[in-house]
Amino acid sequence: YEAETVSDEDTDYTGLGLAYDYGMGSLYGAVQSVSPDVGSSRTEFAMGVDYSLEDDFKVYGEYQDFDNDANDADDSLMSFGLVYNF
Repeated sequence: YEAETVSDEDTDYTGLGLAYDYGMGSLYGAVQSVSPDVGSSRTEFAMGVDYSLEDDFKVYGEYQDFDNDANDADDSLMSFGLVYNF
């Protein structure tokens, strides 16, 4: 939980995150409720999965939805990638 005040307007944030290791990778996600004094409340979420191909090399996919405006396609993001640690 977090509360923020900007220009005498309060916004409350309540969130929850989780992760599950399934052996060769992990599933993870988060959800957050945003409740401003002015404007509409919204629920934001993110989820992802990664898979280890080798000890230092993995692939991942993630999806986020920020729900700022139901008619705005820019509120959702999807990403895929490769990570190599050296």
